[in-house]
Amino acid sequence: MKKLVKLLVLFLTAAAAVASMCVVSGAASVLPAPTGIVLTASDTSVKIVWDEVSGADAYRVYKYDRSLGKFKKYKNVSGTVCNVIGLKKSTEYRFKVAALVKKENIYTKQTISDAYKVKTFELPAPENISKFEFSDGDVILQWNKMSGADAYRAYILDSKSGKYKVYKDAFTNNSVDISSLKVGKTYTFIIAALTKNSDGSYKEQTRSAPADIKLTAKLDKPANVRTKVTGSTLTITWSKVKGAATYTIDGRSGIYSSDGNVYNTYVPNGSGIKGTSYSFSVKKGKYFLKICANPGKNSDYDASEWYNFDVTVN
Repeated sequence: MKKLVKLLVLFLTAAAAVASMCVVSGAASVLPAPTGIVLTASDTSVKIVWDEVSGADAYRVYKYDRSLGKFKKYKNVSGTVCNVIGLKKSTEYRFKVAALVKKENIYTKQTISDAYKVKTFELPAPENISKFEFSDGDVILQWNKMSGADAYRAYILDSKSGKYKVYKDAFTNNSVDISSLKVGKTYTFIIAALTKNSDGSYKEQTRSAPADIKLTAKLDKPANVRTKVTGSTLTITWSKVKGAATYTIDGRSGIYSSDGNVYNTYVPNGSGIKGTSYSFSVKKGKYFLKICANPGKNSDYDASEWYNFDVTVN
């Protein structure tokens, strides 16, 4: 009898040990919660990114439902990025993320992360930032004018600290003049829209995507410009400028006749000109014209100094 009891005790002890090993093994198989979670808000969306969890087949994002008072599944994603769209402006939201393990076409959630909160903005980010270079080394950044924006703030990336610092603050135009840039060096700017508080201070809304500026060396000014009028056609020729891919011919601004009006300065299709000759129809009168060289893109307007010239058509 004693022998039977001893065998039973040994069996139960071994079973407990095996069960304990299974529990430990099961616990070890549960993946940890995603870390490195960063939330970036716009006016109606939130972008969530996180670090990859080793062993995860997918991820699940949870969004807090105020009406239910709990987190609900928002979406399963295969990568480590989730864009949450269709949100309300100026509203706080909370999110959680969990890794998923797939077995027999069924996803099982693992450890869920802590809750992260973010607030959407009143305005979207400034868009369509374009640059205009001038022969004196200055640059103008311009973007779409935004309804609801009371002002703007421009930031420049500090290459030493790796952080953005204010370049110009609380200006109302949808453009900013950039000066003192060195040729060949790349500068990075971002633009933020501002709304005005009741006390006169400004609240920053969303920031634009980074815009890079690399000031290129200016091309030589076009030379040996000659004009010839044949009937009602004006032909302009000039010497090729080294490094130029296109040329722009335009009317000079601020040139007035004796009665205070500008005459005959319009040049049809006078941008993106290839070659060193251009012709267009003219009428009698005086034309106040200018030509510059461009390295390639049409946005590289005024890439060289302008050569000014006048033409009289009798």
